[in-house]
Amino acid sequence: AIARKIRPNVPDREAALRELDRAADIAAELIARGHAGSNVDAFVDGVLRRLADLTDEGRLDEAKAEADAAVDRAEAGLAQLLDAAVNQHLLAFDAEGAALQIVRRLTLAATDPSALFDSLRREQDAWYKRGRDEGLRLDLEVAIALARLTYRQGRDSNHRGMALNDLGTALGTLGAREGISVRREASVTAFRAALDEWTHERVPLDWAATQMNLGNALQLLGERESGTARLEEAVTSYRSALKVWTRERMPLDWAATQMNLGVALRMLGVRGCDTARLEEAVAAHRAALEEIPRERMPFDWAGVKLNLGNALQALGELESGTTRLEEAVLAYRAALEELPRSRVPLDWAGGQMNLAVALAMLGERQRGTARLEEAVAAYRASLEVRTREHVPLDWASASGNQALAMLALADRTGDTASASTALAQLKQAAVEMRRGGHIPGAETFEHRIPLAEALVARLSGSPDKG
Repeated sequence: AIARKIRPNVPDREAALRELDRAADIAAELIARGHAGSNVDAFVDGVLRRLADLTDEGRLDEAKAEADAAVDRAEAGLAQLLDAAVNQHLLAFDAEGAALQIVRRLTLAATDPSALFDSLRREQDAWYKRGRDEGLRLDLEVAIALARLTYRQGRDSNHRGMALNDLGTALGTLGAREGISVRREASVTAFRAALDEWTHERVPLDWAATQMNLGNALQLLGERESGTARLEEAVTSYRSALKVWTRERMPLDWAATQMNLGVALRMLGVRGCDTARLEEAVAAHRAALEEIPRERMPFDWAGVKLNLGNALQALGELESGTTRLEEAVLAYRAALEELPRSRVPLDWAGGQMNLAVALAMLGERQRGTARLEEAVAAYRASLEVRTREHVPLDWASASGNQALAMLALADRTGDTASASTALAQLKQAAVEMRRGGHIPGAETFEHRIPLAEALVARLSGSPDKG
């Protein structure tokens, strides 16, 4: 029954197994508590009789102490019941119901509204981090529901701004994982509402942080849409944050914002074939690297280096030479030195993917097959981690681009079998991209399918049907 509940809610097989493990633990706890038993009604009746007897006997101080002790015990019992109710809602995959019972449980211990608000935020953060770090969708949904309930408990603009920022963050994380635009739109809405509460004049640092979060949410939306409006809005948000997060006052926050700004500028440059935007992106990433020391912050440094490579690669694609692409390859290889597969497999796979793209571009511009073979190998390495079951959109991107490199290689070597394999792979990648809502990626692969079919027909000696 638990598996049937989880199956329609979690299409990702590995994620479903994680959710099933969690549900099994919850069910075991509920069964154990149930067998332990409770006699609440008998307890209450007994206390009331005891209080009546003590009162009749004039032992009022003893009756008072007895009543206080009974209330403490009853509250402890109610807390246990609420914990059980939370778990039952979780087993039913009812995040909102679980969140409501969590609020009731925390209300028991709260001494005042401000303390309750703080407790709710701590609880929401715990559910959010567990969902984010362990890949648990239900925990993220509980975090979203808790953030909405916490917002209702807010007593002033500061409280409401905090809760809305938490809500936007949780929605954005789940939206990025699921690839569902409704979640990402809701994330943008939450951050915009937070900015109405956290104004620039009253709380400039919180305002800047929310502008940064809004920029990230807009960028995620823009990445999967064919237009540029969202990306332009993201650039505006990042630049707004930089007016407060200056290099002199907050160098690390400034550097992080520069990196995100560079990413949005690169996307805009790619969409519009705009070298000026791409040059701005390169400059933003180089500036960020000046404030992020490789020795003390190797992972952060590697992240910026990867994004610098992406901007250089995009420039190289628009230019006729190979200088920018060679620079991109160097940037990716430097980043991979700080991203060991054993510690950060997904980041390592992303670096391999980006390296492969740059190598494939170089291979198409240079004689021979060495660079193309390196590209196919790098894609293969990435796909060892980026599986279709675990990260379908990332798999589609790596698999589709590997297919394009294989087609270029087959064209030079005359390998019909490899070309046929690549064609089938390209079609599968396009389908997965469209299913996941990444329309620009799907259209890119779909546009190349007729060319791939023509290549296979030519290499096999069959007449071209297109």
